[in-house]
Amino acid sequence: MEIAAFLILILCCTVIYGKDPGKNPCGKESNDNGECPLAFEPIPQPFLVKIRYPRDNKYAQNASKDASKMYLRGSGLGLTWEKGQMMKNSAEKDAWEFQLEFGIPGYELPNDKKPPARFEFRVYLDDSQDMLGPNFVVALPLSTNTQNTSKVPEFWRYPWFFSKKESVIDRYIYSPQLEGTRLIHVILPPSFQENTYKRYETMMVNDGQRLDKIVPQLSILMVQRALIKEVVVVGITNSYVNRTQLLAVSNGSDIKCINGNNMADCNGCVRCNSSTCSYESHIDDYQRCYKWVRIPKVYGQLYLDFIQDTVIPECKSKYRALAGPQNFGIMGFSLGGLISCNAIWTRPQTFGSAACMSPSLWWPFPVNATFPDDAGYEFTRDTLMKYRGARPRQKIYIDVGGNEGYIMTSPARNASMILAGTPYFEMNKNLWFYIWEGEYHVFMKAVQRLWIPLIAFYGTEGSPQGEIIKKVIEENKTNRATKDSFVFLTLFWMCLIAHIGSITP
Repeated sequence: MEIAAFLILILCCTVIYGKDPGKNPCGKESNDNGECPLAFEPIPQPFLVKIRYPRDNKYAQNASKDASKMYLRGSGLGLTWEKGQMMKNSAEKDAWEFQLEFGIPGYELPNDKKPPARFEFRVYLDDSQDMLGPNFVVALPLSTNTQNTSKVPEFWRYPWFFSKKESVIDRYIYSPQLEGTRLIHVILPPSFQENTYKRYETMMVNDGQRLDKIVPQLSILMVQRALIKEVVVVGITNSYVNRTQLLAVSNGSDIKCINGNNMADCNGCVRCNSSTCSYESHIDDYQRCYKWVRIPKVYGQLYLDFIQDTVIPECKSKYRALAGPQNFGIMGFSLGGLISCNAIWTRPQTFGSAACMSPSLWWPFPVNATFPDDAGYEFTRDTLMKYRGARPRQKIYIDVGGNEGYIMTSPARNASMILAGTPYFEMNKNLWFYIWEGEYHVFMKAVQRLWIPLIAFYGTEGSPQGEIIKKVIEENKTNRATKDSFVFLTLFWMCLIAHIGSITP
């Protein structure tokens, strides 16, 4: 009994004071010095986090903050969320850098260089003023830079710290394609004026005269909850008088009252003038009160030329838009949704994402058509059968209200199925389709569900700051204290039992 108790006591002391054999990556194969006789010594891989921010700007000065001192806090690799480490000045103007290293998971490396599952970090001014927006993320492991393979990989980030509100600019821009001046509304993200080095993805919005309806949602998603990246949003206005002509991409017909005009509900013929009427009511009104009249000319393709050849270059030169089709999206409702779907499919060299909200994929109707039997469904029957060559990876969102009727739900469903059948789209990866049960063809309802494509297209990789990080810190403290207490109590009782056993006669 004394011998067994003595052995337990030795084991306890070894665990408390000696090396933990469970942490030896070589197990029984280690030498007398506890070293691992591997054929190589794993070398941690270095990389640089580099940031750029104007040292002299009114935002930092107004807050009495020193913009010359930048600190990093993070989720590992020697960084913590509680206290920052100072970055050093980089060779570039208004730039700072900090070198980190990561190594093989599970292999003992000095200075806590083992990579976390997600390496996230934040930048602080003078280690006191936290940046705004979500955490920055670096995906590990890394590749060397493609232009210089001997260079340590660099990850540039562009923080901002003070500005919390977007700004809206209204300006007129001449369109040689449409032979006239068009009004555009530009929503600039909060960091635009504060960090003039930052560039942005850009979303084009059809029916831009309604852009004010989506500003509150953008503010919530971009700043208050930091669920999407900062993006520049450009609303392109149109006149309702020529809306169908402007947004239709092929020849077709438009409805006209048999008697009277739309303002007078076709001399009182229309019984239901609300978007929330039943599908059957709309069919009855269309068949009794309207006729289909050919549109003399449509401008949809010229309108897309205007966006592609005039608006996008303007955004690159004036609003620091990132280049490349992957950085430009387009979205719209109804006919705006139709032309958005058409744009991304027929112009992959220009657009990388499209949100087609309740799209009018029934287009076109012939002259003297019978509604809804004579719908042409040109996009699913013709357009999607063309332009099927290789294309860059794109993102498409299509939705429709369940109460919008067969003429809306059927082509929307068919379009998503055709797209999913191509080698370029996979459902829930870069293609999303929703039928919203109980919803009608109402613009504000589409606005309420706009957050889904925005997160699908621009969702942030890093976690939002604030309560999440505070929770992580508290959980780490609690878990550490609980673990330390458990280990201490376990070893204490083991040693106590061993001691009692050693003195028992």
